[in-house]
This record gives sequence, structure tokens and C-alpha cells, in this order.
Amino acid sequence: MKKRVFFIRNPGFITPTQARRISFEEEEIYRNFGFEIVSVEAGSLLDRVAAIKGALP
Repeated sequence: MKKRVFFIRNPGFITPTQARRISFEEEEIYRNFGFEIVSVEAGSLLDRVAAIKGALP
């Protein structure tokens, strides 16, 4: 099974900080280490939970 990392996208009302900011280059590092990137787009909590559950084996 491939390793996955979930990136929860900013819903638009959270101020980015150093801890909440991942660049495209940093996402590429995860890919280079064999991770599959699963992007969880902004949406309601239920939509995001459903997206995560849908990506699980």
C-alpha cells in the first residue's frame, strides 16, 4: 500500500502562519519520498471528512 499524506486546504478564513503554510515545493518533497498526495479541498467539515474517508483503503 502506498503511503499517503493528506493536505487540508485552507478554507479561506484562517490566516496563514509558518505552521500552516506548505508550498508546492514542499509537497514535491513528499512525492519524492514516495507519498501519494491527497488534497482535501475547502468545504464543510462533513465534506472534508467524506473526502478523507473516501481516500482510505
